[in-house]
Amino acid sequence: MDNRYLSQHLQTKNVETHIQTPPMRSLLFVPTNNPAFIKKAAMSAADAIILDLEDSILPEAKAEARQQVITAANMLKENGHYVIVRINRPLHLAVLDISCAVRNNVDAIMISKAQSKEHLTLLTEELSLAEAKNKMGKVTKLIPLIETPTGVMNIDEIASHERVIALACGDEDLSAELECDPQSRIIEALKEPLIISASRYHRIPLGLIGTISEYKNLELFKSYADNAHALGLQGTLCIHPDQIAVANRSFTPNKKQIIHAEQIIDTFVRSNKEGKGVISYNGRMIDAPIIERARNLLKRAAKFNKENF
Repeated sequence: MDNRYLSQHLQTKNVETHIQTPPMRSLLFVPTNNPAFIKKAAMSAADAIILDLEDSILPEAKAEARQQVITAANMLKENGHYVIVRINRPLHLAVLDISCAVRNNVDAIMISKAQSKEHLTLLTEELSLAEAKNKMGKVTKLIPLIETPTGVMNIDEIASHERVIALACGDEDLSAELECDPQSRIIEALKEPLIISASRYHRIPLGLIGTISEYKNLELFKSYADNAHALGLQGTLCIHPDQIAVANRSFTPNKKQIIHAEQIIDTFVRSNKEGKGVISYNGRMIDAPIIERARNLLKRAAKFNKENF
């Protein structure tokens, strides 16, 4: 490939069109009504904390949990965390959850059992009302959970919603709907359209090749996270603090990968200066997709602290 064409191609492909997003290698669920767990989560190395108003909260405790969202969010934000609130699925509960959760220190709302773009648009109306009431801009993002067959069929349109920042597969709920094991081939296969749609709309694809319920055998959990990263997923939901360090390592480009990417870019730059028409590195021809992958890896690595490499 001619070097001039290659440079022009990369400049075109390198235009930033996506929403600026924080790292999301590890997203830890915490019951909103458990101050001890929230305090521990605030001191953790998780990239994001999910204050849960759904599965971990009993029906009779949901009203009280809503009243604790802001105090919990403030503590987490003070400790530098990206704060997410997972809301309930029935619309009447979702509306109540949104009215309590939309504040300056809550970055995103996680939508349980996201069904369609219309579903997100309906909830966004409530989001906008709460933002206006609290004199906020339209800054609250959405993270839809794909947990139903309908949600699976509508992944692409769900990803296209303007407030969506990431997509996550809710393996446990989805496997219950499909009456299969969370580690079955069909659940793994569903990660593929999620990754493709996330890439198409520049969203973060979240998920695991395995089950997040595995928190005692961390070697097994690491294999799940490593396989997920290799597939193209960029982070995972966590249900236990012990999973955080494993997830952070697995979803962070390692030193060997970073050096390899830097050498590819250096070879490209040097060949450009020398006017070479064909670029070769370690016996392989370097073309635009290889250079683009190297740049994307370095861009992703730059999000993380060097101590993690």
